[in-house]
Amino acid sequence: MRAFFAAYKEARRTDDPALIRAHVTGEQSSAYLSIQGFLLGQKAAKKASVLTVQQLEDINIQTTGDSATVQLVYTEGGYDISLDSGEPLESPGVLAPRDVTIELRKVDGRWLIETYEAKPR
Repeated sequence: MRAFFAAYKEARRTDDPALIRAHVTGEQSSAYLSIQGFLLGQKAAKKASVLTVQQLEDINIQTTGDSATVQLVYTEGGYDISLDSGEPLESPGVLAPRDVTIELRKVDGRWLIETYEAKPR
């Protein structure tokens, strides 16, 4: 799961959802589609993001066979950049923490993310 967030951080900088592909169950998973939609919107606006804060706290994992549900509090911060020049478009900031629920599936011995849902606290 931490590898997913690391890939998400890199994807935010480049607006390339393919960077998270190895961490989700497929390109039709809601986790992939959600991130793809966000990144394509950023790309259309000619901006990307640099994440300087990624905190995962209060992690709770429930496992049943080849499925798992992870609940956590996620805080991210950073700033938008110009996709063309890489120059900052704003000052760094930190967003309010969000409650996140992640559904994972075990596929070929690896835990992959199927769904990702974030809600305001």
